[in-house]
Order: sequence, then structure tokens, then C-alpha cells
Amino acid sequence: MKRLALLTMLGLPIAAPVAADMLPGYDRFDLTADHRASPIAASIWYPAANPTYRAPVGDGPIFDPTFAFIGPAIAQGEHPLVLLSHGSGGNSDSLGWLTSGLVANGAIVLAVNHPGSTSGDSSPRRSVDLGARANDLTAALDMILADPAFAPFIDPDRIGVVGFSLGGTTALGMAGVRFDGAAQDTNCSTGPDAADCVFFRRGGVRFADYPGFEADARDPRISRAVIVDPGFGGAADPGTLQGALAGITLINLGDADTTRSC
Repeated sequence: MKRLALLTMLGLPIAAPVAADMLPGYDRFDLTADHRASPIAASIWYPAANPTYRAPVGDGPIFDPTFAFIGPAIAQGEHPLVLLSHGSGGNSDSLGWLTSGLVANGAIVLAVNHPGSTSGDSSPRRSVDLGARANDLTAALDMILADPAFAPFIDPDRIGVVGFSLGGTTALGMAGVRFDGAAQDTNCSTGPDAADCVFFRRGGVRFADYPGFEADARDPRISRAVIVDPGFGGAADPGTLQGALAGITLINLGDADTTRSC
């Protein structure tokens, strides 16, 4: 039910659910992008037209693996597309519990492992580059919309983005919200033990020194955004809010009465 609600928050009309006995389709690919020195690991989850072989995806210490059919044909029709950004130190495959639920309701989900802030490769200095993280997903979107195997099955008018924690900050950037490095430095000087300060302080990061933190990462193809527990909320530049995407839903995973949308 929570996954169905998330699809609704994205403003994506719900397609006919996939058959209960049909696992999601899943494939991996290497994404080449001009802003990265080496290929980006990416994955796509989608409604499967038929079974292939069943395999576990995303085994780890926190979440159980999600089973999927590897590389099947894509179910007919134009499907909404959801871009997915993981949090600091996370990875796309560990969110299979979410992606499989979105696929079960007709969506295609495109995700990347952001270099420098993914599992086993998470650096404070590289994680602060919000612009590079957003560009990872923009490059993935460019690629998938030009891919003859997937493009005919994507509705370009129904593209959304979902992000968790640092991924939520990344998604806010893609929706047009920009961040102020000096403001974040001030926040961390007055509240050094805040969740979005400790990791970066240990890396000696001064946010104002990193242009990527303040980058304009808006992607006009995105029509809805769901942001879950984003970091750096106190550093959002209020001057950019008016011009940001109107369809942004903010979710706080604390008490129910703290959930809000704008």
C-alpha cells in the first residue's frame, strides 16, 4: 500500500497491475557520462512481458534481496518512468523492495550508483557534489530515452524522481531547488552534531568550497518529485523555491503528523 501511495504522490496514473505471479524484469548496464571519468553502474526495473530466469537482487546487511527476472522482454504499453537516487553510502539495488512495488503497479524504475557516495565508495568530499549526483540521473535519462529497447515503452510525459536522504537532496536539485554552501557551513558551526554535518566534518569539508553543492541541476523533463528525509534542508536557497517544480512531495519518516507536501 505504501508503494502504491508513492506512485500516486508522483502523479503517475496507475497502470494495470502486473500479474501476481510475475516478478519484475531487471537489467544492469554501464552508463558513460561526460562528467564522470569512468562508467556509472546503473540498473532498470520494469514490467516483464514473460519470465526468464529468477535471481536475487540487492542482498545486504539491512534489506533482504528482491527476486526478479533477468533481462526479459518489456510488457507492452507506455509506462511511467521513475528515476531513483539512493542515500549516502547506499546503492540502487538495496531499494528493490521499493522498485519492485512500483513495477508491480506499472512503472519503469531507472537507478544509478552515484560514484563517491555509494556502498563501499562513499567519500565526504565526493558526496558533497550534488550537481554530479543529479547529472548521473540526467545522463541515465538521456540514455534510456534514446535506447530503442526501452524508449518505445516509456511515456515521456510521466517522468518522476524519488530520492532518500542525500538522494532526496539530489532529487530536490533536479526539481529546481538549489543549496547555499555558506548557509550549510553556518548550520554546521552552530549544530556540528547534526546528521548532515558529522560525516562531512570528518572529511574536512567546507561546503562553500564546492561549487557542485550549489549547482543548478533542474531537469525540465521531470514532472513530479517525491523527497524522503532529505539532507541539507536548512541550506535550501529560498530564492529558488518559487521557480522550482510545483509537484514536490516531502516525506518525513518520523511521526505521521510531520508528513507534509508542497
